[in-house]
Amino acid sequence: MKFIKSVLVFVFLIFVGFAFYFLLGYSITERNEKFMDGIENKVKIDNNYFISSIAATNYNVPIESVSSIEPFFNETYTSSEGSVCIQLYSFTFFDKNTFIDGFFIFVKDFTLSETQITQPITIEYLFDQDLVQSDLNQKTLIRQYTKIFDSEYFAFFREDELKNSPSNPYANILSIKILYNEQTVITLAYDSSLLNSSDVISNEKSKIINLEHSLYDLTTIYNLNENNDNFKTTSELYYNESIINELRSYNYIVAIYLIVFFLIVIILGYFLFFNHYFYTKYKINKQKKLDSLSNLKNT
Repeated sequence: MKFIKSVLVFVFLIFVGFAFYFLLGYSITERNEKFMDGIENKVKIDNNYFISSIAATNYNVPIESVSSIEPFFNETYTSSEGSVCIQLYSFTFFDKNTFIDGFFIFVKDFTLSETQITQPITIEYLFDQDLVQSDLNQKTLIRQYTKIFDSEYFAFFREDELKNSPSNPYANILSIKILYNEQTVITLAYDSSLLNSSDVISNEKSKIINLEHSLYDLTTIYNLNENNDNFKTTSELYYNESIINELRSYNYIVAIYLIVFFLIVIILGYFLFFNHYFYTKYKINKQKKLDSLSNLKNT
């Protein structure tokens, strides 16, 4: 009997552990969504604020970030078939002594003639070396992105995604192809030979883009490290330390979920493992009192 009870306790604790893990993740997601809803008006007009908010909410533990004030690529393409604005910002996510560089892609003001933009866009990336997480072949990666605001999409790459082994150099992006409903809207490329002459949005503006790692490597460019906080005062970089504090003000959401969870666990644990013991003890004590009263009456 003791063995069976021990097994039941063990199974219950395993169940509680898994439930706690999933509930914690769900409550953090809920908190992050409420936070993003609360700052929607700010992120709509400020790409840097948006980048910092993504760093704070994209992981279970909030991470700080710096980003380039101005995009290193910013071009609007317009033709009779539609228009699109493409902006690229470099960023660094950091936590204590870990600094990870990368770049954000903003696809804004996207329109197509006689087409209402309601679907996600697809971006096909071509790299100069193999990637482990590639989709079509070792040098191609395809990702789909849903709309965040009216006619606006975003994507980002961290530099640690652009390696297939620690010893290899970072992969550089040779071309970015944006598709909507399986049509190639526009292609940007490192070399003109990779451009697509059948883009829906054809435009005379240059579609040559440079996405070498050194271009967005803010850690090297500005000598970012745990002993150097010059990014807080560098005019070319954006840093907002208040965002994480704003996010923490929503921690009450996580707290409510966890308090309710532990109350349920305590009540459930009591009825599963302790109620019988206390009820039996109560019955024994009650019977003793009844026996004592009976003995007094008899005397």
